[in-house]
Amino acid sequence: MNKGISHAKGEWINFLNSGDLYASPHALEQAIRKAPAPDEADVIYGDSIERSDDNGDVYKRASDFSMMNYGPIYRHGSSLVRTEVHKKYLYDLTQKGTYGYALDWLQIHQLYREGYRFQYTDAIIEIYLLNGASFGYKQN
Repeated sequence: MNKGISHAKGEWINFLNSGDLYASPHALEQAIRKAPAPDEADVIYGDSIERSDDNGDVYKRASDFSMMNYGPIYRHGSSLVRTEVHKKYLYDLTQKGTYGYALDWLQIHQLYREGYRFQYTDAIIEIYLLNGASFGYKQN
């Protein structure tokens, strides 16, 4: 992902993991359009749909922003980060042994601690697989 960030040229970056899908062909456009003031945001985050073989699809609304210190409040694939911000804050690969597949949360939390501007958008951005690669991830 860091290599992709270094090559990015657009205004926003979004990562969609293997096996995950956009909720619609226009999900990213809708996320930006529905954000209250996208020109004033560094990170736009929205909602997801969790897909599992057992339970079908379950709507997952992003948690309240006040919960940011306690863990992820939204799925990484349901967010857009300004390219200039992402280039400044790459994923800290030195922490892979500790955080594993949660390096995205570590990066998001760092942006939060640094005072970057987050905006919730009332848009469903991604459909993710409940039993994907990071489900039940155990560190070595």
